[in-house]
Formats: sequence, structure tokens, C-alpha cells
Amino acid sequence: MAPIAIPSVRLPALLDMSIVQRLAEANYNATGMPIGIIDAFDGSVLVGCGWQDICVHFHRADPRSLERCRESDDYIKSHLTTGASCEYLCKNGLRDIGVPIVVAGEHLATLFLGQFFYEDESADREFFVRQARQFGYDEPAYLAALDRVPVFDRRSVENIVAYDRALVRFIGELAEGALRQRQAEEALRDADRRKDEFLSVLSHELRNPLAPIRNSIYILEHAEPAGEQARRARAVIERQTEHLTKLVDDLLDVTRIAKGKIELRRERVDVAAVARRASEDLRSVIAGRGLALALDLPSDPVPVDGDPTRLAQVLGNLLQNATKFTPRGGTITVSVRAGAEATELTVRDTGVGIARNMLGRIFEPFVQAERSLARTDGGLGLGLALVKGVTELHGGTVRAESAGPGQGTEIIVRLPLAAEKVLPASAAAGVSPMARGRLVLVVDDNVDAADSLAELVQLFGHQTEVAYDGPTALAMARANPPDVVLCDLGLPGMSGYDVARALRAGGSNGVRLVAVSGYAQPDDLKRATDAGFDGHVAKPPDPGVIERILG
Repeated sequence: MAPIAIPSVRLPALLDMSIVQRLAEANYNATGMPIGIIDAFDGSVLVGCGWQDICVHFHRADPRSLERCRESDDYIKSHLTTGASCEYLCKNGLRDIGVPIVVAGEHLATLFLGQFFYEDESADREFFVRQARQFGYDEPAYLAALDRVPVFDRRSVENIVAYDRALVRFIGELAEGALRQRQAEEALRDADRRKDEFLSVLSHELRNPLAPIRNSIYILEHAEPAGEQARRARAVIERQTEHLTKLVDDLLDVTRIAKGKIELRRERVDVAAVARRASEDLRSVIAGRGLALALDLPSDPVPVDGDPTRLAQVLGNLLQNATKFTPRGGTITVSVRAGAEATELTVRDTGVGIARNMLGRIFEPFVQAERSLARTDGGLGLGLALVKGVTELHGGTVRAESAGPGQGTEIIVRLPLAAEKVLPASAAAGVSPMARGRLVLVVDDNVDAADSLAELVQLFGHQTEVAYDGPTALAMARANPPDVVLCDLGLPGMSGYDVARALRAGGSNGVRLVAVSGYAQPDDLKRATDAGFDGHVAKPPDPGVIERILG
């Protein structure tokens, strides 16, 4: 059974003690042995059955003799081991046996048997007379209660204890099952709360870039096209579109990693060179936040068997995360250290640091150490989850270290060194450049998407035709065969896969077919290849990628 973390919890919070009481009553009726269950935290009586008058009306009723009872309880409690019993001659002169009730490794209560005498021993009557006079008991009533204390032979006690050890295991297992159910319910509630928080954050993060985009579009409609206002508006649209694209890409990547859908394009790559390029790409962003970037990279190559694009994504996310949480004037340091079997890529900052209780959680999806309403730095809390997922796909590990709030943070990515040379992967999606001045057919049922892509293609010096559905696209292709078809996959009625199959079946083998679609999972790419597409570009398409394909 897997170990579980257990909070301090009382047995009555896990079990219906009235049912346990009935079990104790059945036990007492069958054996005649007094039985009780005592809380291990405060000594309170949870269950009692058959307790003798000498205990209830005398020993535990008087504060002075009660202290002797508690000393006995504490002795037994401190000498108990799981699954075993402890016998003790209490200071009030009677025998007790205790068996611990353990739930998930924690002693929650003690089952007590007694008080009683063995048949081969006699009570020290003079001791009880002295005790009655010491505590002011009604001596005749006290001695009569003494005479009613049960007597057992040792073999019977052994059998009773063996049965009650089994009873204690049963009670412990019931309580542990209840505890696990409670923890599962708490985990579900926590997951539901985190889902609601994430949806709230997602709504906020998606709406944030849409506002400046809409404002900038309005400005473009009313400003001088070549003026400074229009230039700034275009820059805002470009920045915010890139931000939106990254949000969607991060969300999709986390989903793909969780489902095992990420496919690495491995090659022998110098991780120090990847770190240098990725750092330089973000140097201006880091400097713009008033931060210094320091590189501590070896001059000799540090080879790993990895996907250079994904490794650059790992470092980019780490640098962006450090930039978010380092105040102006701070420093971010990137270092690479090669060991005998692995290399460590480290990003260290002088930022706000991380509380110790968050160090183990910051790599979980949608978790952020800072959750203020302002959300000045934004993000979905996916960056470090992506770092962990991509690192583990490479057979590596990642950990975070911080001395606490205000003490900065260090993220260490450990990657295995390349064992042998690996040939470089082929170009993504099998697409190579073409000459300029080609006829390009754009197919997309989203009119804005189709028209804007066609205008983009025209800017690169090509002619275009546009179709908004599959049958129209086939008719256009037959009437005026294009050199390239940029086709959406999710077309209504006749899908993009159907369009590709129809074009190939009609003898259009000289046409280059490129899927341009939001369906970009590995299964989608395979289906596109099987249907006859030569390549695949995920939406929203990077203009540079389209230019290279056509270019």
C-alpha cells in the first residue's frame, strides 16, 4: 500500500463511534473482559463497556487517584508498538492491557482491556484499604467494588488479546479507508478549485491582449497610415498577437505532454550553444526590464541527444520566468556545467525567491507562487510545467532551489550527455523553399483567415486564388491548376483531408499541398501525410514560415 501523508486527525472524525461502541459491547458480552478505547491525543474516553465500579466510581472519579490512572495510560501509550500489546500493573493495583489503534502510521487511540486480576494472584487487600482511607472513599463500597473486579486465567487473556489485536487492525483499516476517501475528496475539491482559478486566469489572460489589439485596429482605421500613431499601433498588434500565440502554444504543449503526444526531433546538439543563442534572443527583453544577463558557458561543446527547438523552449521559459520575478536592477545568470554522464543547465536570479512550501509545487500546471489580483506579469502558470515535461522527455530532471522569499531562485535542468553521434533530423514537415511568382490556392472556411493569408502570400510576390469550401477549391484547381495549395483541415462538409485525397486522385501530383490548420497534434500530422499533404503549418501561421515555404 502506498504511503499517504496524514494530518493530525482524531478517530471520531473518521469513524462512527456508535458502531465501534457496538463492537466493544459484543466483545464484552462474549468475553466478560472490560474494554475501552482512549484517545491518544487528550486521553478522552471514546468507547467504554463493562468498566467496573472501582474504576468508574472511585479511581477515575477522584482527581487524586485519576492521576494514577493517567500515569498508567501514559506508560502503556509510550510502550506500545504497532500490532503488539502492552500489559501493565497500574498504580491503583489492577491490571491493564493496551493495544494501539494505528491509522496510516499514526497512533490515534488505544484499546484498553481491564481492569482485572489473574486467577493465580490475589489482590493485596491491605493496599486497597489504605488507598480507600487515603482518598476518603466509602471503604465498604470500595471493597465491594474490588470483589466484583473480574478474574481470568492467563490462557483466556491470551485468547482475548489475540482477538482484540485483530479487532484493532480491523478498526485501523476502516479508519484508513475513511482517511483515504477524505483525502481523495479534498484532492478533488482542490482540483476543482484550481480548475476554476485557471479558467478565471485564462479568461483574464486572453482578454488582456485582445483589448490593445482592438484599440490598435481602431487607431489604424483613423490615423495617418504612414504616421507614428499607425506605426505604434502595428507594433502593439504584433506584440500582442505573439503573446496570444504563446499562451495558446503553451496550453497545447502542456496538453500534448500530458497525453504523451510530443514527439522530439532529436539530434546531437551543443547545449551550451543552445543556451547562448536562446539567451541572446532574450537579452533585449531582459535589458528592457532593467536587468543584467550574465552567461557562464564553456567554450567546448557540451553534446546532448535532444531537440534543439524544445531545449531552446526550456531555456526561454526559464529566462522569461526569471525576468518576471526579478526586480529592476537584478541579475539573471545562465550557466552550463558538464559532468561525467550529465550536464546541468542552470538559470539563477536575484529575484523574489520562492517559499519552501512552494518549491515542490511550482512545476505543476497552473501553479504560480504569486497569485495577486493585479497579475502584473501575467501568464497561465504553465512555463515551469513545460520545462519539467520537456526535460523529462529528454530523460532529464529539473529542480528548484531558493533560500526563501527575497533570496532569489535557481532552477537546475539536468540532461544526460549524448552517448554517440546522432544524425540531424530532417526539416520540419518536409517543406522546402520554392521559386517566387507561383500561383497559390488558399482554402479556408474562415473568410478573414483565408483573405488575410492570401494577402500575405501576395506580399511575398505570388498570385493567389481563394476558396472558402472544399468543392469550390477542387473546381478552381481543375480550372486553373495552382503550384501550391494552402488548405485548412477543418472545412465543413468536405474536410481538408478529403480535398487533398481528391486532388491526388485527380492527378495533381505536381501540386504542393500544405495543410494550414489548428489541428496540429501528431495524429493530425500523420493523417495529413496519409491524405497526400507535403507539409503542415500550425495556426496561426508564422509569416516567416509561409515565406520560406513559398520563397
